[in-house]
Amino acid sequence: MKTLTRVMVSLASVAVLVSCAGTKSVPEDAQQDASAQGLEGYQPYPYTGEQFGGQGTGSAAGAGAGQVVGGPSAPVPSRTVYFDYDSAEVQPQYRPVVEAHARYLLSNPKTAVSLEGHTDSRGSREYNIALGERRSEAVRRLMSAYGVNLQQTRAVSYGEEMPVQPGCENDSCYQSDRRVEIIYF
Repeated sequence: MKTLTRVMVSLASVAVLVSCAGTKSVPEDAQQDASAQGLEGYQPYPYTGEQFGGQGTGSAAGAGAGQVVGGPSAPVPSRTVYFDYDSAEVQPQYRPVVEAHARYLLSNPKTAVSLEGHTDSRGSREYNIALGERRSEAVRRLMSAYGVNLQQTRAVSYGEEMPVQPGCENDSCYQSDRRVEIIYF
């Protein structure tokens, strides 16, 4: 009976593989993240800011002309994804930033990025390293959902070790420290 079950499972697996032949496979964790981020049936399109009520393409998240720029020459705001307190969820206003860099990486398959996760100084060192890792992995999974080869990305966490303004302890500073920086190498 066990042998029959294994054969049936094997045949079902082969049938699934054959039916998927010729389609692009997206890693399961990327599919789950795409679903969690509301990207089911994702089709890339140029962002103009209108999709998010003008958010995500201005000075806080990208180039001022309404179009987010990807690549190593992008200005620092266009290479940074910010997060809410104690969260690793990529907010909708920062998806254009991630997509712009995903497009660049898709067009330049020999290029790679380091996704450097950061946190504010609240919480233990261990907790902040883990949170920074979750943030960088969230950006990495989202890039994968946009089609980027995971070998082009590396998730790193610095936790609270690299604040934007060392010694600053207020909400504005905390907000600027909760980020993932996209660094080309």
